[in-house]
Amino acid sequence: MSDIKPIKKLLVANRGEIAIRVFRACHEMGIKTVAIYSEQDQQQMHRLKADESYMTANIPSMLEPNGLSRIDGKRPDGLTLCPWSHGKNLIWDVTVTDTLCNSKVMNSAVIAGSAAKTAGDCELTKCCDLSENYHNQPLTFETLGSWEPSTTKFDKELKRKIEQQKTNEKARKSPSPSLGEILHQSYPH
Repeated sequence: MSDIKPIKKLLVANRGEIAIRVFRACHEMGIKTVAIYSEQDQQQMHRLKADESYMTANIPSMLEPNGLSRIDGKRPDGLTLCPWSHGKNLIWDVTVTDTLCNSKVMNSAVIAGSAAKTAGDCELTKCCDLSENYHNQPLTFETLGSWEPSTTKFDKELKRKIEQQKTNEKARKSPSPSLGEILHQSYPH
C-alpha cells in the first residue's frame, strides 16, 4: 500500500457556504484548495477563501438536463449547450467510487485505477442510447485518487480549450494597432 498518495490539493466545484466549510476542513488538514467560479461570482467569498481560484471556461451548459435520460431512467449530470466535439454536445456524469470497498479492493490492489475504470465503463453503458447524438464523457475517480484514463484525457482537452479561450479573449480585448503604429514599427526613425 505504499502507492497511496496523500491528497495535496483539492478542487471544490461548489460555491457558497458549503465550499467555505470544505476549504476550512482542508486547511485544518494541510490540504491546498482550488475554487472555480463564473464571471458573475468573481467577488464571492468562496473564491477568496480558496488557496487558488480559476474562472470557468464559460462554456454554456446546464445541470441535469430535462428531456434526456439514461437507460436507468436517470438524467446525465450535465450537458453543454454548444457542440463539444464533431458537432455533438457533451454530456457527462461524475462518479467517485470507493477504492477500498469489499467488491473493489482486490482488483484495486492488483491494478491501480481499476475501480475507476469499472465505474467509467458502467457509466458508458448507462448512456449508450444517448451516444448517437451526444459526446458522452464519464468522469470517474477513486477515493484514493486514481482517475479513469478517459477522465485524464478529457481533463487535458478541457485545459486546452480553456487556454484557447483565454488566448481568444486576450486577442479580443487587446486593441488592434492603428496604421500609424504599424508603420512606426515597420519603419522606425
